[in-house]
Amino acid sequence: MTFKEEYIDHVKNPRNVGKLEDATIIFESIYTPAGDKIKLYLKITENVLDDISFETFGCATLIVSASIMTTHVKGMSLSEALNYSFDNMAHVFSEIPRYKLYNAKFPIYTLHRAINAYLRSRPSH
Repeated sequence: MTFKEEYIDHVKNPRNVGKLEDATIIFESIYTPAGDKIKLYLKITENVLDDISFETFGCATLIVSASIMTTHVKGMSLSEALNYSFDNMAHVFSEIPRYKLYNAKFPIYTLHRAINAYLRSRPSH
């Protein structure tokens, strides 16, 4: 599949979209200048990201990035997910304008913030 085909496939058929009823944490980020929003639902069991889904209001690039990211990080440990970066999916965005790259990175930024919020909320042992 070419980069363009993969991008279009995720636009037409985004993965992991919608509410996750048994989410451990729900985290929303808003990018004010563009008005983009993303809400992540994470189900975490024993420091593993068992499930993840998203809802978003934004451009196709944001939807594609959230869709790809959720497919990649599902099943990762929290430390692996915190190390997930744009480099893991940058090939799909090789043909988009540079000014759209923030939209592609926004879901990853939100994922990292959500995991850190979850880790901070747990009582220390």
